[in-house]
Amino acid sequence: MASDSPINRPLAGPLTRRLFFALWPSDDLRAALVAHTSEAVQAFRCRPTFANNLHVTLAFLGAVPTARVNELMEIGRSLSVSGCELNFDRLVVWKQARVLALLVSKIPDSLDGFVLELQARLLDAGFHPDNKPYRVHVTLARDVRAGAREEEVATLTWLVSDFVLVESLQSAGGAHYEVIARFA
Repeated sequence: MASDSPINRPLAGPLTRRLFFALWPSDDLRAALVAHTSEAVQAFRCRPTFANNLHVTLAFLGAVPTARVNELMEIGRSLSVSGCELNFDRLVVWKQARVLALLVSKIPDSLDGFVLELQARLLDAGFHPDNKPYRVHVTLARDVRAGAREEEVATLTWLVSDFVLVESLQSAGGAHYEVIARFA
């Protein structure tokens, strides 16, 4: 067998990367999210989301061929999220998903339009973003053992000025999210 066959050639890196576009909080906002919701998270028997993983997903892509990551960078650079204000004011348990999340009651039109444009550009480029109905939320915990519920909470405001491309990396301790590009 030839030494340059695909079987014998060492791989330069992974063939796919697990990626998504997201809104990514500043360190100050992340600390505020944790402080704002820690009592609620502790009230449930659940697995809290690592503080460094808190975010709002804009488009989940899943496994993307490494060779196509530059295309995603181009899509990100071609868009801009106009400044908007997200007012998180609802705490919800999604029973089927066993998730505790912080939600906004009203999605700003500018963010809704941005997400639709991002999804359209991804589809036009041949990517397959998750097609679940879009809900602006921060996942606070998983494996929640409670029935479905929703309640009002004190409003926490997030001023949006940029978005990111994120890679989900698996380790023995669970998933770790790493920002690989930021777009204004």
